[in-house]
Amino acid sequence: MQRVRDYLAAEFDTARIPSHFITHLHRLLKRETGIEVPFADRRRRANEAGMNLAREIARRSQDLEPEERLAFLIRWATAANALDFRTAGAGYRFDISELAARLESTFAETPAADDTDQVLDALDAASSVLYILDNVGEIALDLLLIEELGRRGTRVTAGVRGGPITSDVTIEDARAVGLQNLADELILTGPDTLGISLEEMSDELIQALETHDVTLSKGQANYYAFSESRPDLPAGRTVCLFTTKCEVVGEQFGVRDKSSIIKLL
Repeated sequence: MQRVRDYLAAEFDTARIPSHFITHLHRLLKRETGIEVPFADRRRRANEAGMNLAREIARRSQDLEPEERLAFLIRWATAANALDFRTAGAGYRFDISELAARLESTFAETPAADDTDQVLDALDAASSVLYILDNVGEIALDLLLIEELGRRGTRVTAGVRGGPITSDVTIEDARAVGLQNLADELILTGPDTLGISLEEMSDELIQALETHDVTLSKGQANYYAFSESRPDLPAGRTVCLFTTKCEVVGEQFGVRDKSSIIKLL
């Protein structure tokens, strides 16, 4: 705790996005504890529970018309972002057996911001999508959306973190749920950063952002990064799907927190 306080006292700067400091604090904690993959068992069990839920959601989506099914899976991928055992009221002691009920409740709520129609138009016109993943567990619902995009003839590149931090997806998690069988390409967005880092993003991610027609970005930490760089983004090409997890972000959308956001930047 003293090392954490020393770091924040020396480095904290409100000009930086929150995930910058969370990343460095978790790196400090990993060094201090010697634990290379914190919460490893919880990460594994979240993926298993997510896969069980995804099978049920896939069954429900089978008889929907293509455009309706795509909208349905976008809503589920967004609701799944509530599965973040670091925040969103879940906490590290969150009972994973409650996962399905929690996400069903989130899905049933009307999103606080809903650009679904514009997102569908953007995806209909896209031949390639960069899909930046967020948490373990929810990745199973992302797989359904990635599979649907592939079924429509869209080339999908999936981006994951280069090392474990909290509940963020790594390439090992992606392979554990079979993402390599559905995405056309798997890339690392950078090292063990919380969400993507504008300072530490990989060359692969920089190239993918420039060359793909649409970027689908999951999670509030990635919203931090993309909303900060909004003036540099081509209009109508970045989709942010997430659950608000603090009042500061919630206030941007007229809500407090724990609300679903489907936003086209």
